[in-house]
Amino acid sequence: MTLLYPAGGAFDVVVVDAALPQAIASHTSALSGNPVYTAYLNVGQPVEWVLHYCLPGGETGVRRQHSVVTLSAPKPLKAPYVVEAHLPPEPLWRWPRHQVFHALLSVSGRLERLRILQAGEAGEVLLDSLRRWTFRPALLDGVPAATEVLLVIPPFRQRP
Repeated sequence: MTLLYPAGGAFDVVVVDAALPQAIASHTSALSGNPVYTAYLNVGQPVEWVLHYCLPGGETGVRRQHSVVTLSAPKPLKAPYVVEAHLPPEPLWRWPRHQVFHALLSVSGRLERLRILQAGEAGEVLLDSLRRWTFRPALLDGVPAATEVLLVIPPFRQRP
């Protein structure tokens, strides 16, 4: 299934420095940057998928010069946005636990160095689908910026 999103779209809500769910907290160290932003992806399912993203190595807002430490707010990072998403048939990505994928989202809007951190039996099928996704890259001061991302697929729960 292919999902197309509006080119000028934006997320309704972006959360800054939200904690990862306890079930995947062990993957927190996979992101090297700070702060970590969180956006929620509507993929046509009952539960939204989650995109955690940051600048690689992160901009911490801390600058040191000799014995002086200056703290400042990090520059605002405009969220990357999915333009085209490819999903395998739903039964292939159903799993009773979170599935987590790590990647670098390039300035060209492609997921690079994509790898599985936690996934079910169809992890490789999902990986192949994610490689075909296209994003509008994040913007830093209006300029496309590469971001490090964790894409989290929530657990599948059978409806009563």
